[in-house]
Amino acid sequence: MSIFERKNAKEYSYDFFVGGIRFAGNTGAANQREAKREEDRLKAAARKDMESRRPQSDMTFEAMALLWMEQVGQHHKNALTSLRDVERLIDRVGAKTLSSQIGNDLVAQVVAKRRMDRRDVGNGEREHGLVSNATVNRSTTELLKKILRRASKV
Repeated sequence: MSIFERKNAKEYSYDFFVGGIRFAGNTGAANQREAKREEDRLKAAARKDMESRRPQSDMTFEAMALLWMEQVGQHHKNALTSLRDVERLIDRVGAKTLSSQIGNDLVAQVVAKRRMDRRDVGNGEREHGLVSNATVNRSTTELLKKILRRASKV
């Protein structure tokens, strides 16, 4: 139950989550029915506040990727590798693609294209092989997830 009575307290307390954010405190009510009403009022206010903070328009993928690169990627030890991976993702996802248009189908297409990329193998022998599964994960799926999560938080 999200309302409860603390030990040696005369008033009920509340503890609940809305949108991944924890809200906790004192309801100021001495009986359980009033405490439940106060908790419902606080939950409604928290949901309304979360809705008002949500962006009204979708961001383009290019804007999300550049935001991630400015705030996170440029500080990586291998920032040039991060930049190259971000540019590849922008090219394959589409610079003007809205965040609401990014779904499982688009991600599967991007991953399939990345799996077909070739890399140099060996010591100057110039043999060609496909990029490894780990490289696909690092440079595509994990990076895409980081970009989307950063954009939703910021």
